[in-house]
Amino acid sequence: MAAIIAAIFLCNTAWADNPAKNQGYLFPDTAIALQDGDIILTDTPKLSSALIREFSSPIGKYSHATVYIDFPDGTGKLVSFSDHGIKVIDPAKYLSNNDRMALMRPLAKPPKGALAAAFAQLSARPLVFDFDMKWPSIESNKTYCAGFISQLFRMSGLSESDPFQKSIGRKQAFWEDWALQHLGLSLSHIVAPNVVLSDAHFKLLSEYQAKDRQQDINYWISETTFHTLMNYIQHDQLEISPPKLGSGLALRLSKIGLIEGIDLLNMPEQRLKVFVPLWEYSKIVETRVNHLIYIHEEQQWDETSIRALTKSVADYYRDNYFVSQHRK
Repeated sequence: MAAIIAAIFLCNTAWADNPAKNQGYLFPDTAIALQDGDIILTDTPKLSSALIREFSSPIGKYSHATVYIDFPDGTGKLVSFSDHGIKVIDPAKYLSNNDRMALMRPLAKPPKGALAAAFAQLSARPLVFDFDMKWPSIESNKTYCAGFISQLFRMSGLSESDPFQKSIGRKQAFWEDWALQHLGLSLSHIVAPNVVLSDAHFKLLSEYQAKDRQQDINYWISETTFHTLMNYIQHDQLEISPPKLGSGLALRLSKIGLIEGIDLLNMPEQRLKVFVPLWEYSKIVETRVNHLIYIHEEQQWDETSIRALTKSVADYYRDNYFVSQHRK
């Protein structure tokens, strides 16, 4: 989950964008090789990603971030932090498995080896994922994807105690109140990965979107479903139904590793009661829409028609997952 902002580096040496000096891992569809300190923003067509995009600030296209680190043994790896803990990722695999990405580069180069040393220190701590996503101090053991990368940069020799610019609080009073009441979560302090796109200390080198029609369809379905359910809650004043027996069973099986597909499983119980029904609802809509497209493949399915179909299917299943406040 995610957000990173840059700062004033002690070393003011500018990064070179010339890939000829490093023919390592190339960002898709470019000749740009990853360099120490590069940040890759990503997104997936999942409910959890939609929640991060919409409920953190600023709203934007991306929901997660990783940082590329050159290690002393000469290898380069992508590093991130999520509710599953620290991940050290093979860049080639990561770059080939993500369909929507942006490559951000700090305008000033951090001292050589500083990020790797900071990672060694930070990974030695008993880190836990902060589902409140509060901006962490350098010393904090509670962090999240954005805060983790911020800690790495600050531990790399930055003189300021908090050199990373924070985004302005949300202005959507309805969702701030709703999140406090139903999730026990304040949205005003959550910084999204998208904020790095407008930060003056970073340069956007490239954005990538795979030419994958099925993935495009999944995004259209996911985005339409999410905005439809938001409309149910805000404008139709509907409440989310409690998790059904089947939802609870799926949740328990997922937690012990018997089935896959639900993420953010370790979030507080209050939030799971909201997340699980919405996750099940979004998966049912996605499955049904893809099935209808498949059995009516003779039709010319474009983005407009798929979004319209998704809205219709979402409305069909609405009463199974949402109830009027007066009926509760």
